[in-house]
Amino acid sequence: MLWKEVAGKTITAAQARELLGKGETAKPVKGFTSKAGKTFDARLRLDRETGRVAFVFDAPAPAKPAASPKEPRIIKGPCLTSDVGCEMLASGC
Repeated sequence: MLWKEVAGKTITAAQARELLGKGETAKPVKGFTSKAGKTFDARLRLDRETGRVAFVFDAPAPAKPAASPKEPRIIKGPCLTSDVGCEMLASGC
């Protein structure tokens, strides 16, 4: 037996066919509601022995690496007090 509604979300006929045929949905289903009232997205997996539907949470995308410190731009002229310095900055002008 497959319930039409899971965690406050109505399962479409296509999702039900995929779940019954393949045992899980290929893409996350959007718009489930937790017991605490927060919305979340998850793939569904059918446990054929118990008939229960479980949530499968994909691993979050890896964090982007932190930006490297900004290199000072070198221009010709007097030293400035921002991220811009003159060509003599490296020698301690």
